[in-house]
Amino acid sequence: MAQPNVTLIADLDVLKDDSTIKVRVINLWNLFSFYNNDKLFSIELILIDEQGTKIQANVTRKSIYRFKNILKDGLTFYIKCPSFASQRMGGFTLTWQDHKLSFVHETVVTRVS
Repeated sequence: MAQPNVTLIADLDVLKDDSTIKVRVINLWNLFSFYNNDKLFSIELILIDEQGTKIQANVTRKSIYRFKNILKDGLTFYIKCPSFASQRMGGFTLTWQDHKLSFVHETVVTRVS
């Protein structure tokens, strides 16, 4: 596979929905439903690009089963067409970014070999 045109995390734009980023998963954990500890609610991640810029990301309940067996700690991926939006003001953030990535229906994840 030819290397896609990669956008750095610092250059992501909320008005552009067709970006591709190359990132390594440096932390991944599962969040389970508050009401049912057996039901996976979301997958939360911290991603880092080649410049060392980190961003928080999540896989929502609707997309969990598409990505849960692909995403692993320490692996590098191309992520095409993630949703990129502002985090809520005053909310708890794990990186210095004002934005967060979400894996949505259009998102495509490819492992970098």
